[in-house]
Amino acid sequence: MRLAVDAEPDSDQYVNGTQMAKANGKLIGDYLRNDQTQAFLAALSSDMGIP
Repeated sequence: MRLAVDAEPDSDQYVNGTQMAKANGKLIGDYLRNDQTQAFLAALSSDMGIP
């Protein structure tokens, strides 16, 4: 699956997840409640030392 992404990182290298979801006809909540997304975010938080 290819996702349409028309988002440039800002000066802190953040992208707008809401804009990315909207560009693909989704809501950010669709991605955030996904089990794979939750596992990724938990691993990322652990690696980054974010509680």
